[in-house]
Amino acid sequence: MKYLPIFLDLHAAPCLVVGGGVVGARRIALLREAGARVTVVAPELCEELAAAVTRGDVQHRARAYEGSDCQGQRVVIAATDEHAINERVAADARAAGIPVNVVDAPVLCSFIMPAIVDRSPVTVAVSTGGASPVLARLTRGRLEAVLHPDYGRLAELAARYRQEVKQRVPDGADRRRVWERALEGQVAALVLAGRMEEAERELERLIASDGPSMTRVAVVFAGDGDVQQLSLRALSRLGSADVIVHPQGGAEGVIALARRDAERVAAYGGGAEQVVESALRALESRPRLGTLCIVLEGAARSELEHSMAVLGAIGELELIHPAPR
Repeated sequence: MKYLPIFLDLHAAPCLVVGGGVVGARRIALLREAGARVTVVAPELCEELAAAVTRGDVQHRARAYEGSDCQGQRVVIAATDEHAINERVAADARAAGIPVNVVDAPVLCSFIMPAIVDRSPVTVAVSTGGASPVLARLTRGRLEAVLHPDYGRLAELAARYRQEVKQRVPDGADRRRVWERALEGQVAALVLAGRMEEAERELERLIASDGPSMTRVAVVFAGDGDVQQLSLRALSRLGSADVIVHPQGGAEGVIALARRDAERVAAYGGGAEQVVESALRALESRPRLGTLCIVLEGAARSELEHSMAVLGAIGELELIHPAPR
């Protein structure tokens, strides 16, 4: 990982943009969406920025850049078409310990700007570490196609009920499962259909009825271990499982996508039958497991009919096959 992905709180924070052209205007628009107080330094401004200054949305220092301009800023962005100026801005900001971004010059940056999918308050940032901005934008386009335009309303609902769920479902693992059922199931479907009152009633029902939950067993048939074959449902189960059972030394790319704090159990021997046997032992030792995810690489369901029947008798069983190519 070349860069650490972070989200900065810039609400009411002073930020500097050097350069008054259309590129600077785009950066300023992003900073203002994040609530920043923006100052632009440039002898001349493009039409969009001139209008923003006239409205009082942006402060303007109508002159060439000076080193003192960086003082007191939370973030600095250089967006001129003069490399020497951009280089000087970057050096001054770094010397002052201020994060700096230089448009189209990753080597001068202490941070880079990602491609953004905005479903506020849900925000997804995509970066290629400066290697290919076009690929980052294409990836953003794919994510925008997947995330419903009203996806942020799910987060707003969760925010409203967060404290209530915490009080009424004191056990952390049970609480997480309440949210998983809500945000993956009927509650989410109702929110995205615009039926908020019904969604709230369904969430209330989930909270009231929650107790020690039945074990859920998700069997992910990972094919040849290519993560690109995983369906969204497989990714979801990997992200919510308490325990992941997998072949020893196999499916490493798939396992890497699991929740960070999930327990990982490697089945010695590596075959599908050994994986299932390890899963059964995990279920026996953890009576309130919640969700168990079994990753089977290179196995077909027909080879494991008996094992599937045993797993199905223990908990709610879900079989997830690779996505079609």
